[in-house]
Amino acid sequence: MAQATAAGDGRQARWDRHNAERRMQILQAALVVLESSPPGAEFHVQQIAEQAGLNRTVVYRHFTDRADLDRAVRSHILDGLAAELLPHITLDGTVRQIIRRVVSTYVDWVVAHPSLHRFADQAGAGPLQHGIAQIATTLAQLLEAAVDLLGLDLDDDDRAALVT
Repeated sequence: MAQATAAGDGRQARWDRHNAERRMQILQAALVVLESSPPGAEFHVQQIAEQAGLNRTVVYRHFTDRADLDRAVRSHILDGLAAELLPHITLDGTVRQIIRRVVSTYVDWVVAHPSLHRFADQAGAGPLQHGIAQIATTLAQLLEAAVDLLGLDLDDDDRAALVT
């Protein structure tokens, strides 16, 4: 009996891994479809399925509906944006230089990926704004900790830049 359970667990682990890989394949295909379209252009699940080399019904096995797919794509976009931004959130430079570096990285990403940004932003006060707020909070906490740790005496302009 224990052997059957172990075999079942192994099969389940392989199946879970397959499903995670397939889901990532679909999300990556969605990014390709979005990037190849003008910002704000409509796209269809069929386009994603074709890009992924799958049947449209397979896409819906991994997402409950179009809204679930769109949420997952937005989340995937934000994960990519965070991966770009987080390495730039360091204590190298002045407060103004740190903020400029992070903002510049974000703006560069938006310029390089206008369709992804537009799609992520279409949800209104949704995932993009939440992700940006989280990054801003992380940056502010890092800077505040650095100022306290280093015992820095900031001028009024730097202090205002830090809390804004």
